[in-house]
Amino acid sequence: MKTFIQQNKIFLTLYSLFLIVGGFILFHFEKGDAILYLNTLHTPFFDEVFKRISQLAEAPAMLFILLVAVFSSYGKGLLLGLNTMFIFFFVEVFKHLVFASQMRPAAMFEGKVHLNFVEGVHINYYNSFPSGHTAMA
Repeated sequence: MKTFIQQNKIFLTLYSLFLIVGGFILFHFEKGDAILYLNTLHTPFFDEVFKRISQLAEAPAMLFILLVAVFSSYGKGLLLGLNTMFIFFFVEVFKHLVFASQMRPAAMFEGKVHLNFVEGVHINYYNSFPSGHTAMA
């Protein structure tokens, strides 16, 4: 155990810091405060940047990654494809059956505050958890 900690000291330190800061944020702020704050920081440039980054977790980008993986190593590509299908299945089950009533910020703040929405991005109001983009990462 001591060897494991010594070999992973940087990772464990950063992960612990992440948990402490994340825990502080979760318990210190009301639900949605961070979203409202981040929404005030939008700029047209970063709206476009993050719209493009978000597209990296969508189907065409994932298919491209799968094709590259299959041509690099058939076994690893097949494993990546199976893993992707497995994750997709469970994310959809959790989104639509387990956490179907979880609201996205657009629904949570509708009629209460003005939110900036990026032009050309479809806004969903429910099925927010788990995040498909996070699952694909």
